Amino acid sequence: MGWRFSKRAVARAAAPLAQSPPPPPPPNAPLDEGPERLTANEWARRHSLNEVQAERAAMRAGRWHDLFTEEEFLELLRRGDA
Repeated sequence: MGWRFSKRAVARAAAPLAQSPPPPPPPNAPLDEGPERLTANEWARRHSLNEVQAERAAMRAGRWHDLFTEEEFLELLRRGDA
């Protein structure tokens, strides 16, 4: 026999996931004035480079899902070629 769950138990388990999104920032809030940060794939698309190679370089660096500045991305590719 498998596990049996009541509809109420499933609804209770899903309840914390159904929270409302955080409110938007006020219109006069200052924007984050840092360098643009994108994933390796997004930078590869922007520079018309091979996305698979960029993704593999990020994976080798252990930063597959991280966001990079443009300089970090180019350095990542240079280290991957060596």
